[in-house]
Amino acid sequence: MFRAKKLLITVFLLSSVLTPSLVGAANWLDRANQGGLGTIGTQAYGENGAPAKSIQNIVAAIVKIVLGLLGIIFVVLLIVAGFKYMTSGGDEEKIKTAVKGIRDAIIGLIIIICAYSITLFITTYLVNKISSRY
Repeated sequence: MFRAKKLLITVFLLSSVLTPSLVGAANWLDRANQGGLGTIGTQAYGENGAPAKSIQNIVAAIVKIVLGLLGIIFVVLLIVAGFKYMTSGGDEEKIKTAVKGIRDAIIGLIIIICAYSITLFITTYLVNKISSRY
């Protein structure tokens, strides 16, 4: 069971890490062959070289992505712990381990949801209010 769990986690992590980078690399190569790096820079940053998004929005987007991935991980942990609970067969030790896993996954999900809500509030309300003053 441990070997299968380790293999499943490895496959999930590798697929989630490698797939976007391979797609991005292919897209970058296509654009580089069409017009070179100058064209890519102009498309990314505009005519005057300034980025289209502020650094606050970029950091907020990165934080939201990371929190989203952590949320997915905790949901997977919750499903795995629920599966362990359902297949425990009445063994008290397995039930205790599964219930502890379910409790920990729910606590983790609550923390991630709170962190995501705080990030969303800060980026949509506070950053806009602060940046509109200056």
